[in-house]
Amino acid sequence: MFTLQVSRSIYAKEKYIFSIIFMFICSSVLCAIGVIVCLVTQGAMPNLDQVLSIEEVALLGGYTVIIYVIPIICKWGNENGRVIASLLAMAGFFAIVSVINSLGEEGIKWSLDFITGITNMPTGALALIGALIIALLGLFSYGISSRIIKNKEF
Repeated sequence: MFTLQVSRSIYAKEKYIFSIIFMFICSSVLCAIGVIVCLVTQGAMPNLDQVLSIEEVALLGGYTVIIYVIPIICKWGNENGRVIASLLAMAGFFAIVSVINSLGEEGIKWSLDFITGITNMPTGALALIGALIIALLGLFSYGISSRIIKNKEF
């Protein structure tokens, strides 16, 4: 940071752009490897819809992790940021599970009905909704990260 002719806002943009491009390339390569393995082992070849669905889930899941972790790492650094992000994710998971359990059978039935309703949506609509949510969360995350980096002492 000290020797490069890079502003702090460009540094924040770089983190997101690099992560998004790298995630897309890695996900695409892994998808291609999966198809090649199916062809070589003469297994059941997934059709294009299945391959694209797996690709969509991998990308949306990866982007969700990226936009969650980058502001935390910008604030507390790599090592502490990973620990804090992991602890927050576990706390969130246990909070959601405890809320569902506190609602009893009705809460569990409602959550299963909700998940079933989502999986019955058309794939294109579900991908579009997911992409829009991730894009909005990404913009929010970028705003937080650029503000943190702007005010951070290096």
